[in-house]
Amino acid sequence: MCSNSGGCESLQRIVPDEDKTKKCVSCKQLSEFVLRKVNGYCRPCYLEACHHKFRSTVGKTKLMKPGDRVLVWQNSSLGAAAMRHLLEVLEKENETALKKKLQFEFKFALVEGYDGTIFNDFKIAERWRRISSDAAEPPQRNSTLKLFNESLVSQKAVIEFARKHNFSKVFTCDTGSDLAHIMLTSISLGRGGQLPDWTGVSLERDGVVLLRPLREFTEEELDRYLKLYSIEVPTQKRSPSSIQRLSQDFVDGLQADFPSTVPTIWRTADKIAADSKSPLSVCDHCGCFNPTDVVGAMQALEISAELSTTLKLEKQIPNRCHACRQISID
Repeated sequence: MCSNSGGCESLQRIVPDEDKTKKCVSCKQLSEFVLRKVNGYCRPCYLEACHHKFRSTVGKTKLMKPGDRVLVWQNSSLGAAAMRHLLEVLEKENETALKKKLQFEFKFALVEGYDGTIFNDFKIAERWRRISSDAAEPPQRNSTLKLFNESLVSQKAVIEFARKHNFSKVFTCDTGSDLAHIMLTSISLGRGGQLPDWTGVSLERDGVVLLRPLREFTEEELDRYLKLYSIEVPTQKRSPSSIQRLSQDFVDGLQADFPSTVPTIWRTADKIAADSKSPLSVCDHCGCFNPTDVVGAMQALEISAELSTTLKLEKQIPNRCHACRQISID
């Protein structure tokens, strides 16, 4: 992307080509709007493309089976609103091809602490489940660690609820934009080796599989999708000053000028894989791979910390990865 001389001549902002954007990329009729600065769409073609992308992402995982019980993990995000509508629309489709793609039962779940007003949407209150999250972990002073721990505790609560109520799958509402933010945040927190767990299309925990069917959508695409259906777009609450917020602002700023930023980031994360999945090297807090058999920068950092303090980190929390130890000692 950058030259050897240190310049960025090859990284150029995309200038819209009016001749190309005037026509829909699918049907070649007059376009109604433009996405990613280069792709024109008409309303019918765009909605069909969104439905196809959603079905395709779910189908190509080859993890869904007829009769599966799916718990859809909801919150007040843009992705959650789009997920609810996508499932409702596709469930009502009468075409045989679509029915083959969605032969599963789904329920919605909301972790306590999020905005409860979305229970009124679509009049499907009978499908909702409210989950209580475990508040055993003390609140952290560090806003970055606090935000990450809150998301981790919520995930564990959802998985436990799904396991107890016989849901074999959980759909999360993470978009491609969310995963790009998570990737940079994870690396900053010392979780680079855990990227497949945090950004991959699927994650298995305690016999429950988490799937991310919106991972190929950007927030711009879902925002347009909701507006075409005249659905109110949720107002995103900004995070407090933290690494999460810094990563989000950085990625979103690049995405505005370079539309390939988000897919490039999460596809890069897909190429990263842990070397081992030994049960003896799994963090007992986040459940991710913990490379205890590899001597590297993290071990050097921990040795320096141990020599400079009287706290014996390894003896206090021996079965946690480096990042989760920071949550515990903060």
